[in-house]
Amino acid sequence: MERVCLTHFSVSLKQTLTNTIKSLHLIHVDLSYCLMIDDEDLWSLCKNNPFIKTLKLTYCNQITNDGVRDSLHMLVRLETLDIEGIKNGGTAFFLDDTQPH
Repeated sequence: MERVCLTHFSVSLKQTLTNTIKSLHLIHVDLSYCLMIDDEDLWSLCKNNPFIKTLKLTYCNQITNDGVRDSLHMLVRLETLDIEGIKNGGTAFFLDDTQPH
């Protein structure tokens, strides 16, 4: 599976999906409006899926800028990041190979 869309999902990843997400090789992930997803969930997702290219975290209001900063260095192929509405602000970013991840 390369793509997962869990918009409006109301359960923390660590409660239900941790083992499943570890076994996937995700490339496109949309967790928009998943209000229970937090920094720890994001870190686990990134650690176990380092080849994610597109990550949408729109209005995941339990995720902070610090959580994004601490997790994104693991995503070696990240091209698009949408963090509009997370704690401490956020917007969409488009990354290319010339920028450090």
